[in-house]
Amino acid sequence: MTQTLDHPVTQDRTDLVSVLGESRAEILKQLRRAGDQSVIALAQSLRIKQSTVRCNLEAMLADGLVLRKPDGITGPGRPKYLYRLSPAGMALFPTLYSFLARQLLRMSESGKSHTRAELVESLAEPWRSVTPPRLGDPDLGGRVTEAASRLDEVGVLTDTTAAPGDDFTVSVYHCPMVDVIGESPVACHALLQGVMEAFADVDVRHTEQAGEDGLCAGQCAFFIRPLQAEGTATEAASQVSASLIRTGAVCDPPFGSVP
Repeated sequence: MTQTLDHPVTQDRTDLVSVLGESRAEILKQLRRAGDQSVIALAQSLRIKQSTVRCNLEAMLADGLVLRKPDGITGPGRPKYLYRLSPAGMALFPTLYSFLARQLLRMSESGKSHTRAELVESLAEPWRSVTPPRLGDPDLGGRVTEAASRLDEVGVLTDTTAAPGDDFTVSVYHCPMVDVIGESPVACHALLQGVMEAFADVDVRHTEQAGEDGLCAGQCAFFIRPLQAEGTATEAASQVSASLIRTGAVCDPPFGSVP
């Protein structure tokens, strides 16, 4: 019987809004998305008052959910800081580790050895219920929006942008399997396979961001475009790669299908 992600999501996912309230949840998400941020940058990104951002950051600092450091700029006025998520803040974001453990346990109990391809196939199967194919549907924008929304529901937090010509970028700023992927990239390949199959009739390219230790940082991007389009997805990918490099991240060479 095909396993779905419904059960592990309800078990593993933390609803940030219900735990922290809307303002603090949005601040944490922006820190997860963008890394080190000042009060001014957060206020501009979230379109809320600096005083609101500062008040919430001070409370989350006291609760151990964020860390701060001087921004290195000297001048008059109050000290200025850059804020980032603490390990406790990161732990509030959803994970799917118990799902992966159950899938691997089922395979180990079968009493047979499995190839890498079989392992990826087994882990990828539930993702097909998250990113339904809709192959041949001309509404590519609707398909991308639906897939991104379903990924959000299971903790793969995304931002989607569109460019002229039905070119879409789905940026993943939190992967619920990031710690597992750091030890075993096969889990990432399973998710990628599910996404690639859902958009098998169009051009899909992928790039990922690595941390200072060279392991997956839980952030990546998918570039999706109609097959007849030329250049745009690669150009978008190059821009994102350049942005990651400017922030000190390491980006895999673009691009290619799932290994």
